[in-house]
Amino acid sequence: MTELQIDNDTFPEIKTSWTETGIPEEKNAPILLDYVAKSDLQYTYENGSRIINLPELEVEAVYKKKTEYKSYNYSEPDYSVSAEDIEKFRGNDVANLLYTVPGWVVRKVLRTNDDRFNGPSSTKDTSPTLTSGLPLLLIDGVERGYANRETLNAINIKEIGQLDVIQQPGRLAFFGSRGMNGVISIITKRGKSHPIPPALNIQSVTPLGYQLPVEFYSPRYDTQESLDDPKPDLRTTLYWKPDVITDDEGNAKLDFYTADDPGTYSVVIEGVSDDGKLIHYRGNASITVK
Repeated sequence: MTELQIDNDTFPEIKTSWTETGIPEEKNAPILLDYVAKSDLQYTYENGSRIINLPELEVEAVYKKKTEYKSYNYSEPDYSVSAEDIEKFRGNDVANLLYTVPGWVVRKVLRTNDDRFNGPSSTKDTSPTLTSGLPLLLIDGVERGYANRETLNAINIKEIGQLDVIQQPGRLAFFGSRGMNGVISIITKRGKSHPIPPALNIQSVTPLGYQLPVEFYSPRYDTQESLDDPKPDLRTTLYWKPDVITDDEGNAKLDFYTADDPGTYSVVIEGVSDDGKLIHYRGNASITVK
């Protein structure tokens, strides 16, 4: 058995001497209250009132009984027989217990001339996908060959806490070619109190993924109609540009529209130097709206 070891994501270490000032702890600070008031008013101008009265509706749901047994190596089965259902079952053969479970995986195990399952001969399913190959058998998360009447009936039904059947392709992909004919998983009562440790050759990986770029919204007053719009511009964040390029002398020119409300604006500049050092500047700019 090969043990898999996954390298953790690594990121450059950040060393900085400055600290970013956060929002004032005082909730009724004038600056914070003014910011919240402008944001709320701007939202109302663009989207209308925040209160929407919805018509009365009735929600119907199906109660899903929570299982007390943990599923191994898969998140959720397609069909499940609980310990309570097993106790109600009058019989000692595990294979006969499958008569209570629908699906093509079960047909592969019970591929006999049993009329209780197949029905009259004129309605028997002769599809090759239902009559060839046997499903993979798991007992407490460990593969134990393939499920047939002999292997299933060798299990004491009184020791079974839960029986799961997996047959959807998306859920079978985890088992590879071994699970191409479906999976029958049996969780014993002993397996509940003494769970099997995770296999060394199976590891879960959650990659960081990627993020689609989103362009920052800025209004465009390039028509007379937009200039005459009576709706005030009360934006609280005016401009953001992640890729400002300076000239040879380190200067850059930025053009953007201010809001209609005059006041003192905060200017924050951040970047990285050629040698990997963080650059941070925060200052104030007095804006006069004409």
